[in-house]
Amino acid sequence: MFAMVRGRKRYRKGLGVRHRIGPKPCLPMQVTLLFKPHRQCQVSEGEGHRSLKEKVAHPFPDLREKLKGTHLHDVKVKAVHTTHKIGKFHNLINKNHRHDEDHEKETDEKRSRIRENHRFDSFAPERNGNMVKWYVDGRDYFWAVSEALEHAKETIYIEDWWLSPELFLRRPPFYNQEWRLDQILKRKAEAGVKIFIIVYKEVASALTCNSQHTKKAIMGLIPEGKPGNENIKLMRHPDHNVLENASDMTFYWAHHEKILVVDYEVAFIGGLDLCYGRWDEKQHPLADVHPSGIQNEIFPGQDFNNNRIMDFHSVEDWKSNQLNKAEYGRMPWHDVSMGIIGPCVYDIAEHFVLRWNFCKRDKQTCQQSVRIDRLIGRID
Repeated sequence: MFAMVRGRKRYRKGLGVRHRIGPKPCLPMQVTLLFKPHRQCQVSEGEGHRSLKEKVAHPFPDLREKLKGTHLHDVKVKAVHTTHKIGKFHNLINKNHRHDEDHEKETDEKRSRIRENHRFDSFAPERNGNMVKWYVDGRDYFWAVSEALEHAKETIYIEDWWLSPELFLRRPPFYNQEWRLDQILKRKAEAGVKIFIIVYKEVASALTCNSQHTKKAIMGLIPEGKPGNENIKLMRHPDHNVLENASDMTFYWAHHEKILVVDYEVAFIGGLDLCYGRWDEKQHPLADVHPSGIQNEIFPGQDFNNNRIMDFHSVEDWKSNQLNKAEYGRMPWHDVSMGIIGPCVYDIAEHFVLRWNFCKRDKQTCQQSVRIDRLIGRID
């Protein structure tokens, strides 16, 4: 359960605070950490009778160990993955293909037991004692997100349709360089916080959000071998190809959830992605020309956008923009999200864990080069 502490009152005020100058408040956060390392398979010495299939699975275990890391072993691995891909076509006539594997049956059984006592047979129960703060438009929302991220101690979960690493969560950017999203994540990873991110892998011929740049920029924040490098994990999903989607025949679908969970204590859900074009305020300014100096600019580079004139272009170069600010106005973005403190945060985190593990199994089973940590939750 979650225990509310007096210090939260200051934090709740911080969730809705506007631009301010001065020291940041100290935010006590009690951490309920559910992240665990990948579970190892353990076999007791007194293991009982094995089936014939188990006995003949690896008749030469010593030879199998010697083959690891050799060309013969690589050929076998490729053959297994190729067989899996081809086997996906069998799912066209197997209507139960999402519930017939051992891990799926195990998860279904757990879900059934958990749902038994829940109203409407839902995966989560009704929970009282939550504090909810709504945000209309992006200014106050992104400020609140920056506060929550900065005070992360253990874990950060992010799921977005589009995530722009170079997004400034506080404006004007000239005075808030340290509040750029990628810089916050870098600081937290170096401090030991585990960061897990899921972004939608777009159909490149139809969308310009360039999730490949998102992955490259985020995963490259800390050089390999440096402290914190292993603390950032990012997945793009789904992989749009015939072999992977043959079983469902749904090629142009998208992850459209926007979720942020910090330390299982604070969560944000709603309609605002952490990406270009979403930061706005209630006045919805159309112009961003400042003869007095660039330090007053609010919408830098790609963030000044008008889809009625042209879509985003070359988003990997965040400073560039083919839309002339002197000729065109920006298109405002009116949206709503909310912040939550309380027991419901656990259920939002659990939902992220389920999504992460689903994407992990889907990608790791089909691509031998993928190595992704598994998260341990209540259901999965």
